[in-house]
Amino acid sequence: MTKKTYSISELAVQLQLPRTTINDWLKSFAPYLEYEMKGKRKEYNNNALNVLKNISIWKNDGKSASSIQKLLEETYGIRGEVAEVENNENIDSEELNENTPASGELMQVVHSDLEMLLANVEKMNEKRIRSTKRAAWSGVFFMFLVLCGIAAIAYFVYFSLNNMQQKNDSANQKYSEQIAALKQQNKQQLEEISRLRKIELDKLDKNFNIRNQKFQQELAAQRAELNAEFNKLAKNVKAQRDMEILKLREAFAAEQKIILEKLIAREKELTKINENLKELQRTIDNLRKLNSDLQTQNQSLTTSLQQALQEKKQLEQQKDELNRALNETPFVPLQAGVMQ
Repeated sequence: MTKKTYSISELAVQLQLPRTTINDWLKSFAPYLEYEMKGKRKEYNNNALNVLKNISIWKNDGKSASSIQKLLEETYGIRGEVAEVENNENIDSEELNENTPASGELMQVVHSDLEMLLANVEKMNEKRIRSTKRAAWSGVFFMFLVLCGIAAIAYFVYFSLNNMQQKNDSANQKYSEQIAALKQQNKQQLEEISRLRKIELDKLDKNFNIRNQKFQQELAAQRAELNAEFNKLAKNVKAQRDMEILKLREAFAAEQKIILEKLIAREKELTKINENLKELQRTIDNLRKLNSDLQTQNQSLTTSLQQALQEKKQLEQQKDELNRALNETPFVPLQAGVMQ
């Protein structure tokens, strides 16, 4: 009965892990993974799948690569040395079509490669006395390939960070332009409100002056008319004082009543004018309040701009911390095996 075998893609599906992670484990823990060659491609059996499942469990528990190496030695015993890395033409065609990982996975791959590198160095130091010349050179070649991979990953990380910085600069420039446009729009609104307020005040002042002037003219005309009528009545009184004194008094009282009513009407008009003046004052107060609200909105926009600058500063600090983390990552140089 044919035993079930798995390709690298099928292993990634079975373990529900990224293909890049499976490739790293297959390289770092190759002595414990059984496979057979089918053409130019490696096929792994169920034993290798079980070993990878145990490695996944230990990784989730937070164990380092060196600890996993020791656990594999205790569980499966010490296996043969790591086989030589095959040439690039023997790599599975599926690996050539692998997409470049995202910036978040790149950091995980960098740390994973560094842990694997330290584990392999420790493993080679423990087996240094028993290693043959061929194993030593194989290890050197393997380390060279790992360093090349790390250099390539570091290049992609730098490229991704550079793109992120360019996007941040573009976003900051666009935000600054929006703030400038809002300030200009706010300034134009304030100027328009001031212009409308001035026009309204001038219009109200003009209407008030016209009404007051008209009232003064009507009042002067009525006074002149009253004076003329009074003079006429005075002359008639001289001629007919005895005969029409009662009639003149009644007529004079009636005219005085009419005049009093007219004066009362004028007082009402003056009261109405005063009310219009009060309404004008309320309008002015509302315009002042609107001006104050616009100033408050301007202060709010200034506060938003300061917060945006603080967020930009935080992004720059995060970038600096990321660069420091990459620069402070320890690197252990490979020591060549001592020939017996």
